[in-house]
Amino acid sequence: AGAVSYTDVDSLRDWLAIADSVDDAEIAAVLAAVDFAIDDVCGQRFTQTSPVSARTFVADTLWVVRLGPSVIGDTTGLIVKTDDNGDGTFETTWAATDYVSLPLGGVGADGSTGWPIRELRADRSAGKYWPQHYDRPGVQITALWGWAAVPASVTLAARMMTIAWHQRRATVAGQGGFQTFFESVVRDDPTVRDLLDPFRRRSKAAIA
Repeated sequence: AGAVSYTDVDSLRDWLAIADSVDDAEIAAVLAAVDFAIDDVCGQRFTQTSPVSARTFVADTLWVVRLGPSVIGDTTGLIVKTDDNGDGTFETTWAATDYVSLPLGGVGADGSTGWPIRELRADRSAGKYWPQHYDRPGVQITALWGWAAVPASVTLAARMMTIAWHQRRATVAGQGGFQTFFESVVRDDPTVRDLLDPFRRRSKAAIA
């Protein structure tokens, strides 16, 4: 998991009604395992890289670039460039009005907010299109990659998974049993499953 955990030791102590810090090291280890389990189930990481960095993409069509496992949660420093002639140099910088970011306004299909950018569409009405080359990417995007903030549903799922471990800790044989245990929590607890289902990606490769 990334440096930022999906929940924290202090809040877990409150949830578990633990008054001292004796178990803090054990709880921290559990939180790291929970983060890993959630990343694995969802096929993505809910943290953000810093500073901005450039990634290249092959456009899906003349008008659509899907970011795949990558997402953009913050448009600070966002720069979109294209290699128009396929020479490996991204010489054309696009204005923000040349493309549309989806989902629009960060609003998901269910009306929920805070979703990161997953797709860019060229403004066809302005005659814009993404270049496509057979042997190399045609689009370069410089951005802060990842989620700007951990979704509340993911934090709640992380807390519930940790509480499930705490209730069963006597039967979990050391840290080696964490991954299998948390996989079973996601599989068997419908509430945890429902919390994470909207964030599952098709591919677990190249978690960003």
